[in-house]
Amino acid sequence: MTHIEALAMCYKPTKDYDELLNRLDGALRQNQCAARGMVVCIDDSEFSWESSYAPRPTTVRAIWRTAVATCLQVSQPQSDSTASGKMLHIHSPHKEVSVLLTLDSPEFFRQTMWPLVRSLSPWVATPFLNSQMLVGLVDKLRTTKEVQDLLITDFASRSRIDHRKGVRKTRTERTWTEESMEEVVGWLNEGSRWLHSAGFTFRTRVADKAIRSQGYVSRSCTFRCKGSAELFMRKIGAGMIELVGQKYGFFKDRGRNARADLSARPIAIEYAEPIFHDKAQNHRLAAVLRKFPNGSLSIFHANPFFQASVVDFADGSSYDLWVLSENRLVISPQMRCTYASVERVCNHILSAFAEGEVKDLKEALSVA
Repeated sequence: MTHIEALAMCYKPTKDYDELLNRLDGALRQNQCAARGMVVCIDDSEFSWESSYAPRPTTVRAIWRTAVATCLQVSQPQSDSTASGKMLHIHSPHKEVSVLLTLDSPEFFRQTMWPLVRSLSPWVATPFLNSQMLVGLVDKLRTTKEVQDLLITDFASRSRIDHRKGVRKTRTERTWTEESMEEVVGWLNEGSRWLHSAGFTFRTRVADKAIRSQGYVSRSCTFRCKGSAELFMRKIGAGMIELVGQKYGFFKDRGRNARADLSARPIAIEYAEPIFHDKAQNHRLAAVLRKFPNGSLSIFHANPFFQASVVDFADGSSYDLWVLSENRLVISPQMRCTYASVERVCNHILSAFAEGEVKDLKEALSVA
């Protein structure tokens, strides 16, 4: 089978997930293309790709549907051919969680597919992962018996800038290396850095033939694989689906109007160190929140304690934020709060301020 034929088979109807992965493997092992995609939450039971959700001039048309997946043609008539392509919408055991995948050009993924998905919030939500989750996903693949010599080839990380002057509050670094994940984690911990993405290579054997594969995963739940799609999707892909399913269950129905008594369900971000002991961090937090995309910030107190209100203009969600202790930030969703919005707010803080552990406030306070 030629490369073109193997690629075309990936977009043929299939009723079996194993068959779909086998077809992907057949195309990727020829080392002429990569599978790119993302894990998303579709928080709307009536959502349809063919509806008017898609921003103009992008059009989306379903080519076929099965219980396993839907194949979609995504087109931008006024752009060059690389901006149009096919996308597989693959279902998962979690009904709200889906995998969107393409084997078309990287330009199609960057210029059309990713912007399309981002524009569909809150109906299609883009989840986020933290450093611990990213490391766990790569380790899940590394400890598989079929995998050998997994090495990190490049990774992006962030760390705090604690000086009081200047607009930039985090330091972003891109590192190229050939180290194990344990060595990379040790370096991150030494500098109080948090991971944003990781690229890696690994070796497998199929029918006594050595195959060198490549992978990439990011905190925005985007991924790329080349060489062995089946191993990647069964380990890292399945791991992302499970993590996103758990996060959806944690973040959904946080708004007060989700309960008859309008009670609050606050979230806490806890830090291992007393980050707010330095009151300058309150001002740093305010500067970060002012950069929340498509939102507004109102500050009521900045010293000695921090109290602010954030409104997400994307869907009208709103939050009160409090810093009342040296290592905890409390986010209290108000009347309206969508899953997509609370993911964005939490990730913005974790990514642009400092990464901490997200908990239910009752759990953080050990309240029964």
